[in-house]
Amino acid sequence: LAWTGSADADAEALDALLQALDDASVEARPESPLTEHSDLIDATLGDVGDDYASAIAGVRGMPEGKWFDKGRANLEGGCPATAGIVVEQLYRARTMSLAEMFRMELVIGTHCARNRDFAEGVRALLIDKDGTPSWSADGLDALARETVLSHFEAPWAVNPLADLQD
Repeated sequence: LAWTGSADADAEALDALLQALDDASVEARPESPLTEHSDLIDATLGDVGDDYASAIAGVRGMPEGKWFDKGRANLEGGCPATAGIVVEQLYRARTMSLAEMFRMELVIGTHCARNRDFAEGVRALLIDKDGTPSWSADGLDALARETVLSHFEAPWAVNPLADLQD
């Protein structure tokens, strides 16, 4: 693109280019398993709200099949705190603007980077490659709600993205 120097005009040109690229790629995109199973996922998880136990039970109760089995294995082998954060994040994001979501993501990311589970995951998967992380919670069913909620508490008085426009 030839930039004009006008923020509004450049944003409009960029939006048009991205839309054109998106439109041109529609036929080349493979069918998504998420799209294929969206009705079942919505029926199973759509009403769990921020109820972590119900969300985990819902995922565990999904039907057998390669795609669902892989998801369950990732859930069971991954960091329990991450699973809890995702449930809470999806619940909160339902009523947020994009700017609010970015601010929430920054808070969560800051806490995750400080959390020992992040370093432990890096150690187990990338450094030692032993595939046996020792998470701070002893499994999905042992995750304390307070652990999850602590990832949503701003570690600063003013969020660095406070001036981000909706």
